Amino acid sequence: VDRMFDIWKIIAPRHPDWELCIMGSGNIDHFRNIVKHHNIPNVYFTGFCNPYEYYKDSSILCMTSSTEGWGMVLVEAQMFGCVPIAYNSYSSLQEIITNGVNGYTIPAFDKKEFAKRLEWLMEHDTEREKMIPTCKDSVKRYDVKIIAKQWMELFNEVAKEK
Repeated sequence: VDRMFDIWKIIAPRHPDWELCIMGSGNIDHFRNIVKHHNIPNVYFTGFCNPYEYYKDSSILCMTSSTEGWGMVLVEAQMFGCVPIAYNSYSSLQEIITNGVNGYTIPAFDKKEFAKRLEWLMEHDTEREKMIPTCKDSVKRYDVKIIAKQWMELFNEVAKEK
């Protein structure tokens, strides 16, 4: 979250009509103090919540994690047409985001590049909106029917080998 604050400080003054919404639990009071201390504009905290309503109303999802097992939040956001941007800091990211097609990957911890790409997405509505169908289509590969079929094919293949 602190990385996202650093990025938001760079671009928020130029985009007063945009908001940064931080979802989830954690030490929210600590984060509120950081925002207040650094006078970071347009930052809101939801606390623990159902994210689906926020995905529907959001244009971009930012992930600045050091590591993830599987970035489920990215897949969920894509399902709702919310374009993700994330640090390329863990190997499963390439399974979720194809850079420039259904989101953007940023070299790990490069705040300047993250801010540059985020601001570009914010300023280029047409290009961002062109990515929405691709985002929605890309998550179809995780449909339970498709995954179940793949597992059954694998089980049948292994059974034939024995």
